[in-house]
Amino acid sequence: MLQLSGPLLVGSGAFIISFSPVFVRLATVEPTMAAFYRCLLGALVLTSFALVKGEPLRWGRRKAALALMAAVFFGLDLTFWHLSIEAVGPGIATILANLQVFFLAGLAMLFLKERPGAGLFIAMAIAVGGVTLLVGINRFQSDLYFRAGVFFGLLTAFAYAVYIIVLRRLQVNERTYAQVMNIALVSMICALLLGLAAWLQGERFVLPDSKSWIAMIAYGVLCQGLGWFLISTGLPKMEASRAGLLLLLQPTGAFIWDILIFARPTSGMEYFGAGLALTAIYLGGTTKKTVPKTASKKKPLPFTQARRKAQDKMSS
Repeated sequence: MLQLSGPLLVGSGAFIISFSPVFVRLATVEPTMAAFYRCLLGALVLTSFALVKGEPLRWGRRKAALALMAAVFFGLDLTFWHLSIEAVGPGIATILANLQVFFLAGLAMLFLKERPGAGLFIAMAIAVGGVTLLVGINRFQSDLYFRAGVFFGLLTAFAYAVYIIVLRRLQVNERTYAQVMNIALVSMICALLLGLAAWLQGERFVLPDSKSWIAMIAYGVLCQGLGWFLISTGLPKMEASRAGLLLLLQPTGAFIWDILIFARPTSGMEYFGAGLALTAIYLGGTTKKTVPKTASKKKPLPFTQARRKAQDKMSS
């Protein structure tokens, strides 16, 4: 696993998570409850896997704080997402949520000192344009409820971008199985937060039938377990801005599965948008980053030079 490249790991994880709407649609479950079971079952699978491989069940204060922050922003991402869908519909909400690409690039420049090249920004623009055509946009209405939905959609994108940044920070310099345990901790905390939210909303925790159970188990094990394990393992190996672009495989893949599995009626413009998004993802994954110019290194002081020469003589 460690020999695989960061873009391959993140792209594979995003591809797996693109099946999320399929599992949710197959199950008769409320949105918050679906997210709860996704995080809970994913956490149980990841924790079991890490324990079998001998990873100790312990976290320091720093790791626990980062995991809590990641879980909070992931939970906010899901919450804002559902509110946006109710106000503006799934199409516009999807477009707004995928503005995380720009939020992520900005946060990476501010906090991670990344300097993505111009090609990456061009790929981002093409990707967002492709997703826009893929989903389709009607004329905006100027009522207050609609503006609130747009605001919640932007909050979704921001919360998701912060989650990716914090998760990347949590996983840096960690062994593979420690990374598994970290994402398990994030998933468990998020499940607790979502469970509390579902309880406050009066949602039932009992799944109605075996079909829903199978769909939720696949949702948690594959999407939250395997999918986020691959993404969290690949994040430390690549630039966060490029990772955000690769994560656009999620809405693009979800669109394709909707056509193939549920026979979604699709226009030529939507097909064109899907092609643009996939092209941009390829360009973003292959474009080389621009290395920022650094100041010339200072010459060592004479005393430092003399000390180094003495050390070299002693070692020879």
